[in-house]
Amino acid sequence: TIYLGQKDFQQFLIISKALEQILGPKPKVVMVPTMRETDGLAMSSRNVRLSEEDKTKAAMIYATLQKADEYVGKLEPTALGKWVEEALERIPGMTVDYAVVADMQQLEPLETWTNSDGAMLLVAVRLGGIRLIDNVVLISPPEVRA
Repeated sequence: TIYLGQKDFQQFLIISKALEQILGPKPKVVMVPTMRETDGLAMSSRNVRLSEEDKTKAAMIYATLQKADEYVGKLEPTALGKWVEEALERIPGMTVDYAVVADMQQLEPLETWTNSDGAMLLVAVRLGGIRLIDNVVLISPPEVRA
């Protein structure tokens, strides 16, 4: 069994699909939750390069992602990604590379909530010259749903 972090979901998906193609269903690849600082900032070696002020701003990334979860089904996925982008761009010094709601199986941007095999909100931002990534699962894939 291989354990990979949710924070780097794109890498998780690529590695798990590649290993499945090469080795079949074994080894099993398991996604583990993102480890976070007490303020919600996703743990990363890059965080040490942030000023204290920028760390405070960076913690707002996860807060925004959590708030976005409230709009699932109220806004279409494209509009939700745009809402997140605009919210993050209002933080002084933050520039958004992307904020997108994507299908968890193909990483294709979603246009509607229907027929989704799980939906994830993924963001990449630049702050103080540092590129930060984070994500949240908005709709769990069928095999994970309780």
